Amino acid sequence: MGGLPPMGSWMRRWIFVGKLKEASQSLKTNANMQVKEVYQEIDDEAFNKYCGVGTTVTDEEINKIVDGILHSRISEIKERRYQFKTGLLLQEAREQMRFVDGKIFLHKFDEQIAEILGPKTEADLKPPKKVKQKKEKAKASKSAPEDPKGVAPATQADPLVSIPSVLEARELESAKNSPVLVEKQKIGSGGKIVCRFPPEPNGYLHIGHAKAMFLDFGYAKKNGGDCILRFDDTNPEAEDVEYINAIIEMVEWLGHKPAKI
Repeated sequence: MGGLPPMGSWMRRWIFVGKLKEASQSLKTNANMQVKEVYQEIDDEAFNKYCGVGTTVTDEEINKIVDGILHSRISEIKERRYQFKTGLLLQEAREQMRFVDGKIFLHKFDEQIAEILGPKTEADLKPPKKVKQKKEKAKASKSAPEDPKGVAPATQADPLVSIPSVLEARELESAKNSPVLVEKQKIGSGGKIVCRFPPEPNGYLHIGHAKAMFLDFGYAKKNGGDCILRFDDTNPEAEDVEYINAIIEMVEWLGHKPAKI
């Protein structure tokens, strides 16, 4: 469909004419975020249906959903009382009616749970008990035989097991590579997986970088590919050779070997 207005103008138009008039912030958020997924083929009817434009939910409809969910979990609620996490109920409610502000659902759940359980007792006000590990597990770990190097077998598990063999793109079609780009990448890399770790050399690395390195280098290693250490040059004025050398040293210290820098 040609001649579409910019997305911001499209949203403002619907708010201006009153079709996005709900107080619910979730309605506006859904409209703002989800319109991106259908924007390429959008028309008025598709916009209305997909984003819930003009959707009006009555208090009676909300209460009906809340009642049904509470009834299905009533035994667990009575057993755990005010220790029960209403966030679990919120997720279920939003699946049934996604254009209602989560705060409204939470308020309804809190109100009705209070009616069911009555005022909080002294026991309800106490912090939840921490689950203690069984002594048998502690004894087992102590009695586990050590290898000649003094490392318990449990520590020898392959850390790359936690990295998925295949990484899926986000659900948005605009975030996925086209078949043409995928084929071009295969030709350029010889069919190899090629990852990159792209820090900007304007400071020292922190714990978040360690996690990123583990995923970037680990995924490449697990799939027989390469990982490139590529310094980002977004802000060249803040970059320094000292940071470049420190980053290279830190990458190697953590056991990673870049295929190229």
